[in-house]
Amino acid sequence: MKSTALSQFVLLLISFVSVNSFFHVTLVKNRNNVFLSMAAKTDDANVEDYNEMRNLVLSLSQVPTDEDRRARLANIFEEALARPNDQPKQFIDLFDEALTNVGNEVQIEAKKMFAAKDAEASNPEEAVDADTSENEESNDERVKSAEELQLWALVDMMVQSKTIVKKVSGKLGSKGTFQ
Repeated sequence: MKSTALSQFVLLLISFVSVNSFFHVTLVKNRNNVFLSMAAKTDDANVEDYNEMRNLVLSLSQVPTDEDRRARLANIFEEALARPNDQPKQFIDLFDEALTNVGNEVQIEAKKMFAAKDAEASNPEEAVDADTSENEESNDERVKSAEELQLWALVDMMVQSKTIVKKVSGKLGSKGTFQ
């Protein structure tokens, strides 16, 4: 695998964690406890809400174009933030939790697939095939895997959702800078 492809993939994996940290979203340190953490925070009634939100996040992350995904996300947030009482805060918290967990899951799967491809490429018997595919790759732009595209979509959703919330709460400056 080319070093530029490797560096792009590493940057992709790092970007999800960086965006989470930048926006003060708490990440679960031990990735094996992602679901345990979710279960500890929710009771039986909220598990159904969480599952619905998780399905929404997964569905949004599969939307093929940024434009369509952003429009759909904006509509969902517009509707949710117009609800009475503390429902907007509950929606935001649940969305953040589901988005973080789904992002971590996709990131783990992408790392596993990358490690498997890397191990395959380092296999001496397949070195000839790897050289051939590397030459083809240098002629054409590398096609991103479904996991990479989904991870990018999740990062974009995180940025977009945080921006929407900041705009509504008045914490986003008039020139698009966070205050």
